[in-house]
Order: sequence, then C-alpha cells, then structure tokens
Amino acid sequence: MGRVRVVRLELDDKKFSVVEKLMKEFGIHHNKETLNLAYRILEWCLKEIKNGRIVEITSMDEKKEGVKILDIPIFDRSKKQV
Repeated sequence: MGRVRVVRLELDDKKFSVVEKLMKEFGIHHNKETLNLAYRILEWCLKEIKNGRIVEITSMDEKKEGVKILDIPIFDRSKKQV
C-alpha cells in the first residue's frame, strides 16, 4: 500500500445530514468506506465509458417497466474527453 493521504470535505449541514442518513441506512460505519465506494463506482463507470459503453444508473419495477434513469452530467463530460 502506498502513502496514505487525508481528504477533507466541506459539506454544509444539510448535505452532511444526508450523508449521515445514507451511511446509516446502508450500514456504513466509516466515512472512508463511503468514499471508497464512490471511488469504485466512478472508476468502473469511467472504464466502461472508455470502452465505448453507455453507462446509466437506472431503476425499474419487477416487471421491468417504469424505468427511471439518473442523470449524471459527469458521464457526458467524460465521453467528450475519451
């Protein structure tokens, strides 16, 4: 393992409360775990985009109807840089 660096994030009270709530609901106990999860997801998405794949985060009901797609602008920006 390489050198360990400390990351400082500045969140207003509202965003911090949302992060705390999400961590609790997902059973995440450490901020580091949350950041590592975000890192893994973003790293995978970028790899897929570089491989020419379309990356979307979607949800649907059990009948695979009513599809909802989360708009993530950084995905579009990364396509332009590839």
